[in-house]
Amino acid sequence: MLNRTFNKQRVRVMKQYPHSTYEYNIFKCFWKLFLVGYALLDHKIPKYRRNLKTFLTDAQIVSEALTLNDELFLSYEIVHRIHNYIINHDVLNLTRFFNKFEELKQNLINARRRWTLENKNRDYPLKLRKLDNYIIIALHTLTSKTNKQGVLNACSKEYQQFNNGGIEGINRRIKLTELEGFGITNLDHLRKRLILQINYRVERKKESKKIK
Repeated sequence: MLNRTFNKQRVRVMKQYPHSTYEYNIFKCFWKLFLVGYALLDHKIPKYRRNLKTFLTDAQIVSEALTLNDELFLSYEIVHRIHNYIINHDVLNLTRFFNKFEELKQNLINARRRWTLENKNRDYPLKLRKLDNYIIIALHTLTSKTNKQGVLNACSKEYQQFNNGGIEGINRRIKLTELEGFGITNLDHLRKRLILQINYRVERKKESKKIK
């Protein structure tokens, strides 16, 4: 979810520049580097970048791109900070981060209410306007009442042995069966075929031969 929202934010910044320019290419051609933490990027070996026509390391590419937009730089820091908390099962710092975000969100709401009461209109100043940022929208979703506890549980070591691999595997088999069974008009037949695909392997006990 965070990677997807960051990519949307990156594309928005990329479209601010004309095509085939240095800035446009650095956002478009090296999008995978932005999904890697800065400490994990290569800082030593510069490579020739055909689209940029120069030698740069992976870290230099990300650093140059983020200096072009402060909002994208902040989004990059937020996304990878949350990633580190989840990978390291750091529930305490993740909880503090979410609580701080909720506190700032509530302060913004209160400030907008005061502005409305004092000025009797909704023409908020720039600092009180709603942030049009995909990462902020994603954080609203993660910190909502229905999702926050689930995110924290997924981050804790107690639940690290559980994952959705089984569900994803079943979804993959369903999609493959739908492709192979294209043209099946009876939904019940498709359902039975899916059940047979999922439970295809059946353990059978080998009958022992009696010695005469």
